[in-house]
Amino acid sequence: MTDRRINLEPGQRYGRLVTLEPAEPIGRALRWLCQCDCGQQRICRINDLRNRGVRSCGCLAVELREAANRRSHALRKERAAARGQHGVA
Repeated sequence: MTDRRINLEPGQRYGRLVTLEPAEPIGRALRWLCQCDCGQQRICRINDLRNRGVRSCGCLAVELREAANRRSHALRKERAAARGQHGVA
């Protein structure tokens, strides 16, 4: 039987996460303690890291959502200005 474990080393980068040390497994799921670029730490399953299921501690989703909202509001203002409705947000 082959060893199906995925070998990781401390210091490997996955998105915004850097692996620090192995964490306590839950069942058969191997996990690692990771540090995000923003400073937060998070425990992640190895498969999620390798399959890009996890790219940050959650800060990336917040940043992407805020950027989408800024684009959405800017488009709304442009459309209102094109219709001559100044001051309507």
